[in-house]
Amino acid sequence: MRQGRERGLFGAVILVLAMLTFLGSAYAAQYIVGGDVPKWNYLHATSKPSFYQDWADTIAFKTGDTLLFSYDNSTHSVYRLGTASDFTSCNLGTVIPGGSFHSGQDIVFLSTPDTYYFVCGAPSHCKQGMKFALSATGSPISAPPPPPVGSDAAAPGSQASLTVTRPGSVSLSICISVAAFVSIFL
Repeated sequence: MRQGRERGLFGAVILVLAMLTFLGSAYAAQYIVGGDVPKWNYLHATSKPSFYQDWADTIAFKTGDTLLFSYDNSTHSVYRLGTASDFTSCNLGTVIPGGSFHSGQDIVFLSTPDTYYFVCGAPSHCKQGMKFALSATGSPISAPPPPPVGSDAAAPGSQASLTVTRPGSVSLSICISVAAFVSIFL
């Protein structure tokens, strides 16, 4: 009887560890660029040239995370550049394929562990600080499916759909509960 319980407990521990590993990689976060001041806007950069870089530096980005750029597309755009030197000089010469955004409500998926360089397409805006670089860590993952047509996932003010969803104590308690339940049957 005791050997069966030990085996069940061992199985539960293994299950909890596997679930925590899965949950840690399965959950991603969605960020509105600029954080509390959620606009890709020249005024933020002119008031503090490092505004966007300061914002990006406060976040540990992971593969699977997404960024929402919300902006007036009559004056701004977003480009993902391929080199640090082009980023520093605001040269649009190395725009990554698929890295040109103009809708005013653009969602960018961080699919690979890499350094991502984002700039405004207006060179004077970029030179004044409307740019930032970030490093995403983790394993490469496939892009999620696009939101359904008519979805408000990228609509201005749709804060509820742009919530950080990294696992926390609730996920841990769920894992422990499931593991305890499963261990009864092992």
